[in-house]
Amino acid sequence: MMSENALKLSIPHCVDSIILAVTVTIQELNQPSRAGGFVSLFDFFDPAPHLILKVGSFEQSEPGRGEACFNYSQEKGRRLQQYPDHVSSFQSRNPDEKKWGGAVRGNRVILSFSGLPEILDELAMVRAGLELGLFPDYDRIRKIADASDNAMIRDILASFAA
Repeated sequence: MMSENALKLSIPHCVDSIILAVTVTIQELNQPSRAGGFVSLFDFFDPAPHLILKVGSFEQSEPGRGEACFNYSQEKGRRLQQYPDHVSSFQSRNPDEKKWGGAVRGNRVILSFSGLPEILDELAMVRAGLELGLFPDYDRIRKIADASDNAMIRDILASFAA
């Protein structure tokens, strides 16, 4: 299945892969008001992220949006840490409490993004995780897609089968 499953987490490679995955997703959305966000990378236990990365930009017409995305990115990842059997923050999503999807569990780390609609936050993190070799197999990606009913992630899986 995934022949190149080596975890590639050098900081420069990690940053490049994340920026590429998020930028592609932002471009596909093509909404200038949603042109940036924050990524947080966590291990499975430490509540402090190992990396926080701003990707893209925020419109000045939305004061506070950048700070909100910064905070949500970390909340999603920390929440996923609390549920070791979950593969996606969609599994503990609760809109009434402003708890959203957008974080995914890889084989050794959690990637979390906030800045786009939550289904696209998740898509960007799956793309980054694939580039970084974070998924032990396609079954993990399938579980993530099922948790959020994310058709775009299913399309990625279908492209591998083709």
